[in-house]
Amino acid sequence: EGGCAIICNGDGQVVGIFTERDLLNKVIGRDVDLSAPISNFMYASVETLTTDATIGDAVQVMNEKSYRNIPLVKDGRLIGSISVFDVITYLAESYPKETMNLPPVPAQVMDTPEGG
Repeated sequence: EGGCAIICNGDGQVVGIFTERDLLNKVIGRDVDLSAPISNFMYASVETLTTDATIGDAVQVMNEKSYRNIPLVKDGRLIGSISVFDVITYLAESYPKETMNLPPVPAQVMDTPEGG
């Protein structure tokens, strides 16, 4: 569902992430050994968030690092993940009036005026 596989060691600590982007950029259409370890294709320097992080923290990391998924850890062990979809869903449900009234493109200017 999340578009990624979070890779952990035997202690439940995050050691990497394998995303849809990794699949598309490193595997599909390439001559790779499909029996090779996932560590050959995963991104090992993955940033995590703890359970006391805010939604703002998640948005900031996603924006700065171009992440679509962030592993969530507690006491150094993986307990879940948060995705861009999770953030958008949360914001849309928390601020329905504001999100429903946004223009399709915030700085959109119409070429010709519409209406009467």
